[in-house]
Amino acid sequence: AKNALIKKRNAYTADLLHLHELQLKNNAITAISANLMRNIVLKKFEAGLYEDLEYFLEKYTFKIEEKHRTAVTKYCYAHLHFAKAAYEKVIAILQEEDEKTARMPNYFFKTDSYRLLVKSQFERTEYEALEKYIARFRTYLTNNEAQKNTTLFERHKRFLVYLKTLVEAKKQDDKTALQDLRAKIERKKDTVDSEWLLGKLDKKQ
Repeated sequence: AKNALIKKRNAYTADLLHLHELQLKNNAITAISANLMRNIVLKKFEAGLYEDLEYFLEKYTFKIEEKHRTAVTKYCYAHLHFAKAAYEKVIAILQEEDEKTARMPNYFFKTDSYRLLVKSQFERTEYEALEKYIARFRTYLTNNEAQKNTTLFERHKRFLVYLKTLVEAKKQDDKTALQDLRAKIERKKDTVDSEWLLGKLDKKQ
């Protein structure tokens, strides 16, 4: 019943986003809110529609509401670069924004951006920089979780714990630690990016 409800909700979301895209095409929407842009970008990103995402960004980023346009455009292109495995470009864009993180529209954008940054550093095996940004991300979560979204922030904190464990286990080629980590992630599938973490367990780093 729960899975059926999730499928129904996802189908509704996809239909709604498709409607918004049609409205954009027909100029029925003159300005795109930050949250609508995020929802459309994530839907395409998660579905693997990367060419479609690139076309959409080229065509519509100029319509993002002006007060958030610069930050949200960087957020969008960071996802596109990550999809293309251009991790150095993701890091360049998001480090550029790092000192001005308060300019991101809300905590959804901030947590997404931090996650892309640490995942990109992991992919490039930049472990020293990764440690630094894991610490910054954890501090941000700790300082903001009470007044934001406690459940979401807990899921992110768990992601950071698992990522740090993954790095240490891979450095030491500790197969037992990797097996233990897999079991933990599979028990806590609501951890953000749990499928990405499981994929990294199988990859030679």
